[in-house]
Amino acid sequence: MKKWMQKWMGILLAVLLFTSVIPVNEIITQAAAAPSLSVTTKALTGIGSAFTLTIKNLDKTKVKSKVWYTTNKSIVTVDSKTGYVTSTGKGTAYIKCKITYKDGTILRPACKVTVQIKATAIDITNIPGDGTDYFVMTTGIPLILTVFLHLVIPVI
Repeated sequence: MKKWMQKWMGILLAVLLFTSVIPVNEIITQAAAAPSLSVTTKALTGIGSAFTLTIKNLDKTKVKSKVWYTTNKSIVTVDSKTGYVTSTGKGTAYIKCKITYKDGTILRPACKVTVQIKATAIDITNIPGDGTDYFVMTTGIPLILTVFLHLVIPVI
């Protein structure tokens, strides 16, 4: 009888040890991704260039308000409701969105916007000598350069 009891105790112990290793209804929790802008840096060329910023991973049920704004209106403007950005001048500015949550938390994701204006003309005012000398100008990229020399000769 003792051997029979020891055998069943060994089997019961083995079953208990085995079942403690098998995960049952394992709960996995993962934090939601923080809200971020669709673009964090943007380069625009020329006045009037535009694009729209959006916010990724925003839980709208927890948001009280959302307002877009710019750090420099002379470089870029932004529609406060839609995030539509338009260039207005040369330079660098930041577009930010003030997200206010119902619990009072405030988040301000930002996008750095750089606006460049293409050159339409180059004035060369320091022509060496009497205008018959030559000089070298390098740009790093191939280009065709047409030079018009306007010599002013005073009449005596």
